[in-house]
Amino acid sequence: MRSLPPSIGTALVLSAILLGGCDESPSTREKSVSEGRTFDFILRGNAVRLIVDDCEVFLSGPKGERERVVTTDFYPMFSVCQREKISSDSEFIEVELGRMAFGAGGCCATSGTWRTNDGRNWERRWKGKWLPVAEVEAAMQREARERNKELQRDRKREARK
Repeated sequence: MRSLPPSIGTALVLSAILLGGCDESPSTREKSVSEGRTFDFILRGNAVRLIVDDCEVFLSGPKGERERVVTTDFYPMFSVCQREKISSDSEFIEVELGRMAFGAGGCCATSGTWRTNDGRNWERRWKGKWLPVAEVEAAMQREARERNKELQRDRKREARK
């Protein structure tokens, strides 16, 4: 019997492992879904129930429905939730989330600290200030565009040398 070259054999084994989970039955998938941790708060006289699950925060509605209100930033590689902290005082609920890239140590590939005084409207800590989430996202996009422009300028300078 002829054996496969090591690179092809390795590729076949890895493919079998990765594809092995694709044939889950719906009942198996439902059982594997985490319910998260539930936290109940009173803010400004209103009850707020939050669910923290895999570095995402959900606002729980009266019928148990979930609305995602906070999540970590996109990360292009595999990562695992490493940090989920939630605390409150008389004014705010504060959440700290962090995802660690697989194979990396410490934390975090993506992370942040958010707060709310009603469960629905959130602010994010950004460069020492609390800003609405939309403002932080816009600032992050502007910074990414500036970094890309700088990289392009550096490449052009290197190409001229």
